[in-house]
Amino acid sequence: VLVAIVVAAMLFNLQVGSLTPLLIIGSAGAFVVLRWERLYPMVTACWPLLMLPVFVCLSATWSAVPATTFYYGVVYALTVVAGIMMGGVAKPRSFIIGMFVAFAAYSVMSIAFGRMVTWGEGAGDAFAGLAGSKNQFGDFSGLAMISTIAACALFATERRWFVAALCAGLIPLLALHLYLAKAPSALVSTA
Repeated sequence: VLVAIVVAAMLFNLQVGSLTPLLIIGSAGAFVVLRWERLYPMVTACWPLLMLPVFVCLSATWSAVPATTFYYGVVYALTVVAGIMMGGVAKPRSFIIGMFVAFAAYSVMSIAFGRMVTWGEGAGDAFAGLAGSKNQFGDFSGLAMISTIAACALFATERRWFVAALCAGLIPLLALHLYLAKAPSALVSTA
């Protein structure tokens, strides 16, 4: 659930706005409360990854706009901590399911409430879904495709055929997203 909340907060950032950092902070706080025994091993194993956010926060001392630099440094640090918690501590099964749930919800909501954008000189329209641009939507769609394939494989290995089939039913929609986004880099990176 915590993985799904963090990923969904990032995916729906344009819609939830300033709630995104609060959702990430809340999820990190819930992790600390629920899995406090995993906190020390996580920090000792992943401490080098924390050096960049610490550096960004310290760079506020020589920044032209220290308050803004510090604010974004803290937000970045929280994102890194949430990523470490998901990638370094969450069980692989929980991680795959959380990613799948967040991306599946985003993909379905994009079809329901998404929008077309113009691009290029007379090139036509592309689908941007709920993202800020067609390229961002293409990247999200590619990640959704990968997380869906991983969820299908997970459920198939667990012999949960019905759930695996439901996951597989999302693949044509995601292929359509990739096509409509008209983002070649997303197609290449997804492949």
